Amino acid sequence: LLAVPPPGLFGAPDAPAVQGRALRCVHPWSLAAADAGAGHDGLVVGIASTPFHARWPWSAARWRFVGTRMQAVCDHMWAATPEALAAAWAGAASVRGVQDRHGPLPGPDALANPPGHWLESPRCFEWPAQRCHSFSQFWARVSRGVQHLDEWIDRH
Repeated sequence: LLAVPPPGLFGAPDAPAVQGRALRCVHPWSLAAADAGAGHDGLVVGIASTPFHARWPWSAARWRFVGTRMQAVCDHMWAATPEALAAAWAGAASVRGVQDRHGPLPGPDALANPPGHWLESPRCFEWPAQRCHSFSQFWARVSRGVQHLDEWIDRH
């Protein structure tokens, strides 16, 4: 398991690259076309939270899977702490994205200048208390006790 992305997949935050630009930030849990900024006329920046991945490392295969999708929708891809991300986009015209419930993102204070907004992330299930080694293990834990899953998903 890797606590940091494989070399060459993500770079460090680059403040000059986003200076004065409107940013749409995406993370591994906001890669749907709408979340990733389809139709957005600014820069799309993919972010990976290093504190999250230090606690919840990923396999190289998962990094490659997520990285491939992010490369398809992002102008830049950065792996950093929330503080480093906030410092890098301080000179941007604006910052938008979908809140990441899996790991820390810069808080509202970091989005005051430049102006920004994190959209609330839809959440279907509680985060498991322990790391899951596979999606099937995750699914078994989070859906335990849900009797009619299809109806529940339709309502949410």
